[in-house]
Amino acid sequence: MDQPGTVTALLGALGTLDWADAPRAHRDTQALLARVEDPRSLVRTSFEWTTRHLERSVEKTTHYKWFVAADEDARFEVWLHDYKPRAQRRVGHAAVPHNHRFWF
Repeated sequence: MDQPGTVTALLGALGTLDWADAPRAHRDTQALLARVEDPRSLVRTSFEWTTRHLERSVEKTTHYKWFVAADEDARFEVWLHDYKPRAQRRVGHAAVPHNHRFWF
């Protein structure tokens, strides 16, 4: 897998993974994301936000959850969690970056 430089490249790389073997796909995804030097660059480079992206995105007490994409076959979704500066965070859950119930 090449280092993804854009959201389109990342989605293309994710689309080539064998999602029927979920543990391997998760390991491959983790390795792929570890090679992204600046996650913000993924969104800054040639990504077109649409109404669909914005309608699914939400603001939480501590961060914004930006919907990026969903695989056509419903194998995966990509979300960007953008944590607010400490002074802008409201009291609530998710005060720090955290794991979810489901791996991905």
